[in-house]
Amino acid sequence: MTVVESVINGVTVLAPLGTRLDAGGCGEFRRRLEQVLARGQKFIALDLGAVRFMDSTGLAVILSALQGLAGEGRIACAGAGAQVRKLFEVTRLDQGLVSLYSSVDQAVDSLARTQGRR
Repeated sequence: MTVVESVINGVTVLAPLGTRLDAGGCGEFRRRLEQVLARGQKFIALDLGAVRFMDSTGLAVILSALQGLAGEGRIACAGAGAQVRKLFEVTRLDQGLVSLYSSVDQAVDSLARTQGRR
């Protein structure tokens, strides 16, 4: 899976271009998230607009990244489709651990404000 990385207003944006974040499709996504964390990036927006299916493996990758932040940053997800959004809701990860936004711009704006760049 290709994962596109960019930095917008000091926020790292990772966009997996595959349609599945599951055991078969998470390897590159996990590796890129680990690289971002290793560089000390603390505010990360995940553009999930292309993802149509995510299971517990995808959630575990995001939770592992949250643990890597050790409370010193935030992860926001943007563009999640109905199945992905439902997964966040059912697991209650949308209740404070991961913020969900309709667009990457909204996620970046929120994260940038949190880190004092806006």
